[in-house]
Order: sequence, then C-alpha cells, then structure tokens
Amino acid sequence: MDNQVQTPFQISDTADKNMRLAEVMGPEDKRANVTYADLATQLFELIAKVVEVRQPVVETFYGM
Repeated sequence: MDNQVQTPFQISDTADKNMRLAEVMGPEDKRANVTYADLATQLFELIAKVVEVRQPVVETFYGM
C-alpha cells in the first residue's frame, strides 16, 4: 500500500476486497485461524492512519 491516506469510501472498498479474499481461503491455509484477526487489524490501522493525518480536525471537534 502507498503512503497516501485513503478516503472512507476507499477504506470500505479495501476492506470489502480483503474480506472477499479471506472468504475464498480454505481451512488448509496455514493462516486460516487468524484470518479475521488480520482483517480487523488492517481495518483499524487504516482508520488510525486517517485519524492521525486529520488530527487537527479531530482535536477541534472532539477535543483531546
């Protein structure tokens, strides 16, 4: 992934794409047990990156 911050729609598209890829993964895959944990981690990292870049706006409206 590049260093460009994604919009909420891009995050949603990325998450959907990753979920579809995970759904076709079979139980014989060595990472099958942690697939959904990996997906959740990726999603939260994308959201955290957006919040970090938009920190001034977050602080203005939500305080810190």
